[in-house]
Amino acid sequence: MQLTELANQLDFEIQRLLGECNVWEGTVTYEFLLSGDWPSLPQYLHHQGDLAWREVHTVVLQVVPGGTSVLGTDTVAVSMPAVVYRAVIGPGCGGDEYSEFTILAQPATGTVLLTLAGSYTDGTFAIPTVDYDAGNSAIALKHKEFTQNWDDSSGSCVGVVPVDLEVDVVPAYGSMFLGGLSGSPPPPDLATMLNTGTVTTLEDGRQVQGSAVVTIDQPAMEPVLGAIVRWNFREQAPPAP
Repeated sequence: MQLTELANQLDFEIQRLLGECNVWEGTVTYEFLLSGDWPSLPQYLHHQGDLAWREVHTVVLQVVPGGTSVLGTDTVAVSMPAVVYRAVIGPGCGGDEYSEFTILAQPATGTVLLTLAGSYTDGTFAIPTVDYDAGNSAIALKHKEFTQNWDDSSGSCVGVVPVDLEVDVVPAYGSMFLGGLSGSPPPPDLATMLNTGTVTTLEDGRQVQGSAVVTIDQPAMEPVLGAIVRWNFREQAPPAP
């Protein structure tokens, strides 16, 4: 399904739900910061790629009429381009000899669709169920190692067959809402965002906003240092009878 078609269907569904129940619409944005060097091997310095990754959630939640059940969808847009870190080993007969580490996502940009379910009781959200929508797959986060050397022992300069290794560090990354990347303290989940954000009362509902700093402390995920997460939700109450 094309994203334009998906957006149109989502907009139609939102308009239908507005006439029946409370609908919460909002966005959650993670801006990931990557280090200027490879933390465990500081001789590897940033060589290529943007040191900022981005993950944007577009969330629609509906509180089912006459009850406390919550159902919803989350469209996650991820931008995680490859970032290369290089250490120069020394001069070689054919140029610099060097080693590189790369962190990358496959695909680097993409969309993941999630379904959400939970409850809304006495003004408090609980959303324990987050899962892939039918037919959706995760993104793979990988580390890659590449080494270039030269050999002139035969009297002519030739490139040594390079080391070129690729390892999955998070084989199935479905977003920060599906376990994602961990830290201490744990990153806030969706219910925490809705329950603890700053509430503004509007004429036709409420608005919930907030932000938090997330520390990423998974050794396998270096050089990702952490993220700033910001959220903004708007409640659309059904029209009065």
